[in-house]
Amino acid sequence: MGHKDYTNRMKGASNNLAGVMEFIDFYKAVGGDYNEVMRRLQSDAIIRKYVLRFPSDPSYDELGKARKADDIEAAFLSAHSLKGLAATLGFYQLAAAAAALTEALRPRTAFPAEKLFVAVDSAYAQVVKQIAAISR
Repeated sequence: MGHKDYTNRMKGASNNLAGVMEFIDFYKAVGGDYNEVMRRLQSDAIIRKYVLRFPSDPSYDELGKARKADDIEAAFLSAHSLKGLAATLGFYQLAAAAAALTEALRPRTAFPAEKLFVAVDSAYAQVVKQIAAISR
């Protein structure tokens, strides 16, 4: 291997390490565990791909629309989807908030206390804010 090849390879390794450190810090900020997510998804590229796509997932927006329309069934399904996606990506604070909302909506008889929606809104905002910070 020539000097130039070695240097380029080391630059790639350095950039990859910087990206991993960025994601470790990201996961700390959103109450997650990068290493646990890595064990499950097994690829930095896959983690990066789906974390950066997370804000475009419709579940959170659909939850808001269902709430405004007083559609308990749609709210339940949206909260459940958000819970699953958040858990898969290791956004544990958001997953916990969405799980509490999901369980409160499960009977499909009435909308639960406002504080459950506020907890989801807050956790979601934190995740999206941190994603924006790493995608610059």
